[in-house]
Amino acid sequence: MAWALTMSARKIAMPVERFSFLMVLGFIAAFLSHRLDLTSAGCIWNDIFDRDFDAQVDRTKNRPLASGQVSITGAFVFLCVHMVILLSMIWEVNPLAWKVGLLALFPLTGVYPFMKRITYWPQAWLGIYTSSPSSDADSLFKISSKGLAINIGISMAWATTTETIPISSIVLSVGCFLFVNIIRIPASV
Repeated sequence: MAWALTMSARKIAMPVERFSFLMVLGFIAAFLSHRLDLTSAGCIWNDIFDRDFDAQVDRTKNRPLASGQVSITGAFVFLCVHMVILLSMIWEVNPLAWKVGLLALFPLTGVYPFMKRITYWPQAWLGIYTSSPSSDADSLFKISSKGLAINIGISMAWATTTETIPISSIVLSVGCFLFVNIIRIPASV
């Protein structure tokens, strides 16, 4: 997102003071929305759909929904609280940025539980969970857990600052996706 903000700010000759403010604000907002609310909302949504399966797996059987500690209604209420916070964070952006924000919140994040049923690489779809690059020296290509949803911030930055999503931002998104999903970074770097 920092690259996208820098590129879009240069494109529209944004004053350095405004750019600096947006960069700091962007990092704070990205951290808060991604780490606290979007990740939590995604986990709640995932746990709602996987509760029956999770109850059968040793690693996940003690999750609140799988173990029955939290009701489905309680989980949906908690999910709604997170969604209200997330929606309020994008409330006053321009119409294009609003649409990109909604795309990030709903289809990209919301489809994840279903992607696990049709692909072995659901994280490439979602991309909000953090992992380190593979240390498997025998493998040149690895799919990491960074995917489409994490790269939507590039389009969001462009849409917010310029009210457009140029080809350059799409190329940057694809490049970031390929970099974190295909190019193996040695663990020693």
